[in-house]
Amino acid sequence: MPKPNAVKVAKAAGTIMILAFVSKIMGFVRETALAARFGASVASDSYVMATTIPLVVFQMIGSSIGTTFIPVFTEYMTKEGKEKAYELTNNVINIILFLSIAVSIVGILFSPVLVRLIAPGYSGERYFLTVTMTRIMFPIVVFIGLANVITGVLQAQNHFTVPAFIGIPYNFIIIITLLFFAKSFGIFAVALATVVATLTQVLVQLPDMYKLGYRYKFILNFKHPGVLKIFALVLPVLIGSAVNQINIVVDKAFASGLQEGAVASLNYANRLNGFVMGIFGMAISTVIYPTLSKHISLNDYDNYRKSFKLAVNAIFMIMVPITAITILLRTPIVSIVYRRGAFDERATYMTSIALLYYAVGMTAFSVRDVINRAFYSLQDTRTPMVYGVYAVIINVISNLLLVRIMGVGGLAFSTSLAAIFTSIFLFFALRKRLNGIGGTDMLITMGKILISTGFMIVAIYALNHVAIFTKLSAKGVGGWILSFLGASSIGLFIYLLVLAVLGVEELKFAKGMAVKILGKYKLAKGH
Repeated sequence: MPKPNAVKVAKAAGTIMILAFVSKIMGFVRETALAARFGASVASDSYVMATTIPLVVFQMIGSSIGTTFIPVFTEYMTKEGKEKAYELTNNVINIILFLSIAVSIVGILFSPVLVRLIAPGYSGERYFLTVTMTRIMFPIVVFIGLANVITGVLQAQNHFTVPAFIGIPYNFIIIITLLFFAKSFGIFAVALATVVATLTQVLVQLPDMYKLGYRYKFILNFKHPGVLKIFALVLPVLIGSAVNQINIVVDKAFASGLQEGAVASLNYANRLNGFVMGIFGMAISTVIYPTLSKHISLNDYDNYRKSFKLAVNAIFMIMVPITAITILLRTPIVSIVYRRGAFDERATYMTSIALLYYAVGMTAFSVRDVINRAFYSLQDTRTPMVYGVYAVIINVISNLLLVRIMGVGGLAFSTSLAAIFTSIFLFFALRKRLNGIGGTDMLITMGKILISTGFMIVAIYALNHVAIFTKLSAKGVGGWILSFLGASSIGLFIYLLVLAVLGVEELKFAKGMAVKILGKYKLAKGH
């Protein structure tokens, strides 16, 4: 039976982290290019609103299908063999094609009604432009559905590189269009580029599918047992995703009653928080999910527990020091990313406060994602959904109690508290489900990580009061970058040193990631 291999998992996670980082940087460049070309105009308003239904809503649906597909596909692959697993794949692909094409046709025909619903304040040119672009971009729903299923097939067979890469050509195509074609052809060029870019997310994954032995066949059976199982699992995941969006809406609603700039500060801080978690936490949960599903399909609960423990310990080992660095160096971080133009000292302070309290829950968010995947691998999507609803309740109550006392910081802290409590509740629910999960060993590792982080905090705090670092912090963007890199690098070195002295086994994991990341860097440098 397959055993969890820390180095193998770490190398895969390292690859995903590199590609996720590049993709997110390119996403930032894409948004900057859009703003530079169209600013805050009718064209940009129409484009953003026109992408809402196909990109935001159906991305959530497609992602949910991809998530629930992995454990069912793995079960078929393990128990029925590759032929039956690919038969299921073809069935799901054809059903997705059938449903998404039907949705696209309806969406194109009823775009005027949909725009009235999602943008009731739009009229005149803005309304008609949004309707036209919504019609242009509705075929995106077909490609999103296909891309997520193909991603699931590849990840289930431990092929992570190509699925992690698909965001790069997507962003590249839109950036090139904005730089070279948008001036001549306007916002319609960007809309068409978005459709083509989404199609590439399907196309770039097909060679890997072919190498793994997949061949397309037309099979359309809505009553296939595997299909029924996938669609039974999808709804709770979808509700759970919607619940996360509700939390964001609730926070913005509370922030709207605070001082000017509160909503924007909360949004800026949340983007930074999401950037970090999207690189580190997401990489580990993505890699470990197929492994957990494989263990369950083999009824191998011992290695399931070991893999889960490895994932959670790795999350703690990576995210706890990053949390500490974010809290201690929040002002330089916000200054480096945002402080220019109209983003003044007041905006920096407000965003830094929000980031501080978001960072408190950074580790909990990442752990919660791993635990959710653990439940999904057990083909239990209901439990994470239920605790997702609890998270909204905790968030709303905390917002009511803290917003008047702490302002924008209270809203961010409420989100973190909700993540911390739901992570704890989910952990105990999983432990009960598995009749134990090695919690004592995890607590010992966590203790060592906290001790090591304590040494790192002392070092960074001391460095922040050394004359050279205080002078650097006063010298603009260049100084902020040098100050941040210097303090965080020395702090992380001390952290890793103490971890080694304390004998934390998961250091193998960090070494595996470092080898992979440095290998990619040397390869890029060589070219």
